[in-house]
Amino acid sequence: MNLSKVLPPNPSNVLERDRLVNKLVSWENKRLVLIHAHAGQGKSTLAAAYVRSCREPAAWYNLDQEDDNPGIFLSCLGKALQRTFPQQIAELPPAPQNRYAGSMQQDINRWIDQVFKLVSQPGLIVFDEFSTTSESPIMKEMITTLVNAAPRCLRFIILSRVRPELDIAKLRAAGAVGELTADDLRFSNSEVQDLFTAVFRLQISESEAALINSSIEGWPAGLVLMHEYLSSLSPEARPLAIADRRSTGFRTHVFDYLAQEVFSHLPVMLQHFLLSTSITDHLPLPLMEQLSGLPRSARQGERSVEHMVNELRSRNLFVTFADEGAAVIRYLALFR
Repeated sequence: MNLSKVLPPNPSNVLERDRLVNKLVSWENKRLVLIHAHAGQGKSTLAAAYVRSCREPAAWYNLDQEDDNPGIFLSCLGKALQRTFPQQIAELPPAPQNRYAGSMQQDINRWIDQVFKLVSQPGLIVFDEFSTTSESPIMKEMITTLVNAAPRCLRFIILSRVRPELDIAKLRAAGAVGELTADDLRFSNSEVQDLFTAVFRLQISESEAALINSSIEGWPAGLVLMHEYLSSLSPEARPLAIADRRSTGFRTHVFDYLAQEVFSHLPVMLQHFLLSTSITDHLPLPLMEQLSGLPRSARQGERSVEHMVNELRSRNLFVTFADEGAAVIRYLALFR
């Protein structure tokens, strides 16, 4: 097994976000915590900081497309759990290999039961990059089974760019699910100032921190990009660059990041919708209809504005919703 699959990130120059770590600590009585937000929002960094502070052992698992194969996924997961609980899992049962066998689901359930019966001490399992496998029905089913079948001593954190669609209604009804979204992960003005002064060693005032955050809207990766841009300037030029929200140099940094990390991974139909609509601050449904040329609603499986808006919501794509019914949306300024 490649060790990179079971190692959490360990970035340097990060701000310890106590308010979010403390929130995760307060949820240690919950079976499952979902952290989902768009790219560069600090999901993995936050979870890794929490894991470092944990008193209990934690297994970290970086999901990828190969995990769509149950044999590969369960085999690697078993080894990750064995590294985490070496005293309890001395030997692993063989993972089911024939994904096309009629008894595959029964074999998966049996393997999970056999492994979990070996674990009796409190522990945490973190699944990162769930969005890389979120379209796989068998992956969703395996993760759901793991969460529901685990002994009470085990907890889970799932990190994803999209909102995980798992069959966890009973856990939600029991109050056993915590959830952090992009809104929770955004940096406040005071956190922006702390990040620049204490971590980046670039002194900015309280008002400059507010100016930076008014255009970046708390996006962690955007703050890193802003630091890189400001560091390339002379100290005399920085105040003007901070005040200039339309700075070409900074927006070039942002464009390159979004093009590589976000836009290029989207379905073509969603790319077209974003290109045609991301031209104004607020977008009511009638304006989205005019700009996109799509009907407001359509039969299931057909393209419509409502379908696209739901896709934006589920993918956490740099949008905020002005109302619960999603009748008006707003793209974050940097995304436009």
